[in-house]
Amino acid sequence: MPVTLTTAEKLQIREATERLLRRFAGQLNSETIERFMNDSLDTLVARAHTSTWVPLLAERFARDRLRALVRLESDAGTLNPSVLFLCVHNAG
Repeated sequence: MPVTLTTAEKLQIREATERLLRRFAGQLNSETIERFMNDSLDTLVARAHTSTWVPLLAERFARDRLRALVRLESDAGTLNPSVLFLCVHNAG
């Protein structure tokens, strides 16, 4: 049985969506952001036993998915480079 969200939790989700809209302004349109947020929320609510952490987890899940979408759609020249350092002598 899926959980039902309280009015306060629905407000937290709306505020989280607004934060994501500001975070990805100019990179993604509002429909995409809202669709990812709603899909993330639906996925979590369907499996949740309690609604306590659902707004926070939905925001993080949607943000991670949106960040991955931006990385996927952008060209390699605009992304920050990633560097991995390896030590083969176990000296740190």
